[in-house]
Amino acid sequence: MSYAFLVNSMGLHADLKIDSDYFVQQLKNRWPTAEIRYSPSPTHVLNWKLELGAYTVLGGLQTDGQTMCIEGGDAESVAEFAVWYRTLVSAQYRLFLYSGPTVNNPFELRLSTTEGEIRDILNKD
Repeated sequence: MSYAFLVNSMGLHADLKIDSDYFVQQLKNRWPTAEIRYSPSPTHVLNWKLELGAYTVLGGLQTDGQTMCIEGGDAESVAEFAVWYRTLVSAQYRLFLYSGPTVNNPFELRLSTTEGEIRDILNKD
């Protein structure tokens, strides 16, 4: 099964902005083979591509500076990325993982959230 998710504050924190240069630096530190493409477009500041296990995971930072898209992969790779990404954003900001079927029931990503918790949620759908 392939996934498509968003991670953001669901409008709770207008002041939340992810610095794209900081994000890229941290992404490359964690996954040195990550491919980055800056894409000044109406929707994205940058796009990235990772190989996580047997899966290719694509993503992008949207122009609002706080929404991260995650596409592809499996529950394990989405969980790995989401837990890592949560560590980049200050605990003062609430972040949520959601997609079409879960937009009415988003999963809050806390600093204490584990990959196992995310996999359990994703495997329920």
